[in-house]
Amino acid sequence: MILRIFSLMGSFASLVGLILMIFTQKQSLTTIQVILLLASLALLVLAIILVIVDYYRKKPKSLSKDSQIRDYMFKWISHSGRVAIFSHDMSWVCDDEMRELLSSKAGKDELYLFLPQQIALIDQLPGAHVYIYPELEYVPESRFTIIRKGRMDAQVAVGRKIGSKHVIEEFSAGQHPVFSIANDLTEILMQFNRWKRIDKKEKE
Repeated sequence: MILRIFSLMGSFASLVGLILMIFTQKQSLTTIQVILLLASLALLVLAIILVIVDYYRKKPKSLSKDSQIRDYMFKWISHSGRVAIFSHDMSWVCDDEMRELLSSKAGKDELYLFLPQQIALIDQLPGAHVYIYPELEYVPESRFTIIRKGRMDAQVAVGRKIGSKHVIEEFSAGQHPVFSIANDLTEILMQFNRWKRIDKKEKE
């Protein structure tokens, strides 16, 4: 963030120098010079504000309480569009409000769950697309949730444990390879489950 701000200030200083060099014939600033300088200063301030806002928006979120994780997930899942949840056991679904949100998503054909094995919650979410992979005999360490899946404005929130803290980072489609990796993993498991169903039918 600091480097980006210094870069903007350097560009502003260069622009000011260029304006003053063009009008070296006169001692005092002309109206045009003043307007250009004020406009440049306003754009610099706006650019710095946008850099700071973008930094804090994308800054990793450090959560220490289960209630904070639950609240974050509720707000994240509440976004419109399809949501893909790649989890171990979805232990953060701990109250009726959260279950109602997931049920609503499932009812609108917008809920995709990726789990290493069946859990009781699945029976409470008719309409959800559930993909499990017990045959792999492996539980990935990855934990993430994709919102607006399949859209250009899709995003993924990736969680990981650092000591006693639960750190969550957000990445947008097309802006970071983490999103592509997470999305590819969901697509692979969807294909794996389709293959299992086809194989099962052929054996029957």
